[in-house]
Amino acid sequence: MKHSGFYMLYAVLFIISVGLACAFYLQQNYHTSQTISRVYAKTQLRLHAQSAKQMALMCLRQKDMTQCANQEFEFSPYHFRTHLTRLDNGNILLDIHGKVIHPASNNLVRITRRHILVP
Repeated sequence: MKHSGFYMLYAVLFIISVGLACAFYLQQNYHTSQTISRVYAKTQLRLHAQSAKQMALMCLRQKDMTQCANQEFEFSPYHFRTHLTRLDNGNILLDIHGKVIHPASNNLVRITRRHILVP
């Protein structure tokens, strides 16, 4: 019975340390999931931007410049716009703009790509 105060102190310290460890784990888990979903959204934007580039090139092969100058593509929930500009030396400038709402935080994630197309 003489040592019951020490046991109580150790029990309180143990409970506090377990609580702090759980709080740290939950915080790290939240940040990890945010980072992973951000990387996923960026990777999907890059892949869809490549698809938008291929579709713009296909449009140029099948139609003329005026019909393909401005296009919009919707890969639900990803939204893309392409814009073609004819340069002085006969080359074509392709601008691709994409956006998606971040799946975890409702922030907008964007991507912009610029390509010079040589005939």
